[in-house]
Amino acid sequence: MKLWRFLIVIAVMLCPIFSSFPVYASGIGLDGDFEDWDDKPELNDPMGDEIPSKDIVLVKWHPDAGEGNVYFYCERSARSDKKDKKNEEKELEDEYGIYDENFDENEHGDNDIYNDVRNNYLNNNMRFAYWVFYVNFLSELGKRQARVFYHPPSRRVVVLLFGAQNELLWSAHGKWGDKKNIARRVEFYVPVSYLAVSIQSGFSVDLFYLSGRDRAPDSGFITISTISTFPYATVMVLSILTITGAYFAKRKTAKGKEA
Repeated sequence: MKLWRFLIVIAVMLCPIFSSFPVYASGIGLDGDFEDWDDKPELNDPMGDEIPSKDIVLVKWHPDAGEGNVYFYCERSARSDKKDKKNEEKELEDEYGIYDENFDENEHGDNDIYNDVRNNYLNNNMRFAYWVFYVNFLSELGKRQARVFYHPPSRRVVVLLFGAQNELLWSAHGKWGDKKNIARRVEFYVPVSYLAVSIQSGFSVDLFYLSGRDRAPDSGFITISTISTFPYATVMVLSILTITGAYFAKRKTAKGKEA
């Protein structure tokens, strides 16, 4: 096969593969709207192994090389009736503090929940009640734990990422939770840079969720593994096309001289 034909064949074969990468790498907006999670990988966890306010029933994940983040989704069991709701609120109050369904974020300020968690969590003196769960990571950078706090009345989610020595590495917060009358789902993210040496060369992370006595999965780990081709894929395809174009131009020039 002639060189130019070989290069064209390779370019045609590679373009569909690499052009699919941006589709894979997009799609999650942290806004408390969960429709963009419909097509993401997921794991169902059995219902009933914790009280509904702590019972994990579904987790999802999405590594986004373009953004440099791994996005996460966690859903707990729905409240079944008013009695359960009252019992759950009592447990939350006993464990974490005030559960205020009438919380007014305009009165407290946008950062009030974040400051409450950031400043008071380690002192076990938080002002409000939260659904608290943990995501434990094991990767090439060692052990990490994301501690996630969801305050339903304000829809605020706070994420604190700790290292193996219980040192705070990173934190973030936003309105990433369900509407307070539903209060089942949250979404959040962790930068890949805290879990992997290089996102371009690919990474593998093992993880599991903990919420009270509930573990998801019940045993073993969820493994997020991705081999990123960005940005090398684009460079490779463009290089092939450039070489092909240069070859045709040289060939055309040679033919013109022969004529």
